[in-house]
Amino acid sequence: MSEQLLTDEERNLVATLGYTTYTFSKICGKGDTRDPDQDEWARHVNALQNMVLAQAAARAYPEEFRLLGETFELRNREQ
Repeated sequence: MSEQLLTDEERNLVATLGYTTYTFSKICGKGDTRDPDQDEWARHVNALQNMVLAQAAARAYPEEFRLLGETFELRNREQ
């Protein structure tokens, strides 16, 4: 693809967060609470990944979505 949807930093961060999930699974015990504990931290990692991935949507639709750390005003938005 000639035009990147995510910056190199964004792609690296999503990959790093994915590796975090793998690492958590390695340190998590095998007891009865493994599955609910994994669900708990995986949701947080996934939420962070989604925030980074949303950057592409914010750049593609700047009138509808905002980049992290930025603001925007709704201008004549049709419903």
